[in-house]
Amino acid sequence: MATGLISNAFVIGTVGAAVYRTEEGLRALSLDEHGGYVDCSRQAGLLLDCPAEKRQLIGVNLKALQQSLSL
Repeated sequence: MATGLISNAFVIGTVGAAVYRTEEGLRALSLDEHGGYVDCSRQAGLLLDCPAEKRQLIGVNLKALQQSLSL
């Protein structure tokens, strides 16, 4: 049963993106120029491999993950 809780996510602040795993697989989202969110799951592997500093979040929901991106 899905709880909406993301057990493990990585926020890459310098590129304004986050990568997280769901039941469907690896997902990613990023901020657009208007402050909205864009699904960029096709680039999830590239984002994880990028050398930028990553901040790990544990036990968050999607809304909290989006809020951490906007900071």
